[in-house]
Amino acid sequence: MKLLVDANQRLDVHTNIKLANLIEPYDIFWYEEPVYADSIGQCAEVARRINIPNALLIEWQANRPAELWRG
Repeated sequence: MKLLVDANQRLDVHTNIKLANLIEPYDIFWYEEPVYADSIGQCAEVARRINIPNALLIEWQANRPAELWRG
């Protein structure tokens, strides 16, 4: 069984990186919404600096027309 971790857009970049590094050995399936979804730069920084797959921008996608995020 794998765990899904949701930071619920509540932590800053530094805290997210620290937390992700601490929980990485537990085979986390994904790390969801570490920072405020509209903070694209912060989302990217967290994604670059952790080794857990990211579920970023779920809230961002939910609040915008699909044609903006489907690619």
